[in-house]
Amino acid sequence: MKNYLVLFLVLSFQSIFSQNTESAGTLEAPIYEPKEVDKMPDFPGGIIKFYQYVGNNYKLPTEDKSGKIYTKFVIEIDGSISNIQVVRDEVGGASEAIKLFRNSPKWIPGEKNGEKVRTRYSLPIKIN
Repeated sequence: MKNYLVLFLVLSFQSIFSQNTESAGTLEAPIYEPKEVDKMPDFPGGIIKFYQYVGNNYKLPTEDKSGKIYTKFVIEIDGSISNIQVVRDEVGGASEAIKLFRNSPKWIPGEKNGEKVRTRYSLPIKIN
């Protein structure tokens, strides 16, 4: 009977500690909308430099189409881009747009109350 009690206590403590470790590892910082931050994220050198990056690195689809690719993504605290989504694609270049954002230089993150925060960002890419 004593052995069962010891086994029960060991298993109880193991499950308690493993739950705490698991839940702490899954917490993420909240994602703020643009209207909620004090300072918006920015590409180094400004948005014009970002569009230059797009112009130099975006490979046009095989067909000559013009239009926009509407994207949204999250700029992380370290300036990297995550959660990339193509909301609407008028030119058939969604996969290339996703690749472009994945390879993007790091941005300057948004700020709220003087702290760097994760910020959702929407951006259309115009193809001529």
